[in-house]
Amino acid sequence: MRLPVIKVLVGAFVLVLERRHSLFERLWMPAGIGIFLSVYQHFAVTESSQNFLQFGITVAVFLLTIILAVRSYNIFLDPASENKVAPISWTRRESRFLVTMVIISFGFGFLTLLAGLIIGSFMLNRDNIGGPFFASLFFIPGAYLASRVLLAFPLISIREISIPDALRGAWGLSQNNVLGILILCIGTPAILAVLFAFSSNVQGLGVMSVVLPWVTMPLEFSVIALVFSQLERHAGENGINQISR
Repeated sequence: MRLPVIKVLVGAFVLVLERRHSLFERLWMPAGIGIFLSVYQHFAVTESSQNFLQFGITVAVFLLTIILAVRSYNIFLDPASENKVAPISWTRRESRFLVTMVIISFGFGFLTLLAGLIIGSFMLNRDNIGGPFFASLFFIPGAYLASRVLLAFPLISIREISIPDALRGAWGLSQNNVLGILILCIGTPAILAVLFAFSSNVQGLGVMSVVLPWVTMPLEFSVIALVFSQLERHAGENGINQISR
């Protein structure tokens, strides 16, 4: 199937509105702590004595983002799991999520480096090749990999599944939909990140640029959740067993 880009974007917005109460109940603490730490970082004076503290805050924000992602995917894809949970917690699913991120990041970096070496050697003596064209070729392998394995994250968040099985399942689900996933699941967060980066340079909007990412994260996760749900349903209807349950 081909992903309906506009329908998915509209559906993601509607899904967030429908689940807003559950989102607030389960995300208020990780999001609140994340906002507090991000605002503190924004106003903190850069000093050498604070380097360790800044690093610790960055790590904490990263881990809070993982907690937010896992809980969001459960709210969107597995509403039955919305039992009483601690305001903030770290489980095996968050740990698998973290390890998967490290593996994919390593793969992305390796492919980007490899592409740079190959393309660089090929274009070394070609003066007629422009920089933007070179840059686009430089990131294509990594973008392709990200599109193929991105759906492993909702899988790991809602099911007790091994990382290799999750990656294989995501690879199968994303077949013939790389461009749609790239636009919806990677393009949407990228556009928002660019907007927030620009707003940080506008006087009076600096604080909002570090608060809004936490507010819009559930919307970004809902887009990925809907893409995953549609592709998994399509695979099930066609008798394709892409995922070990």
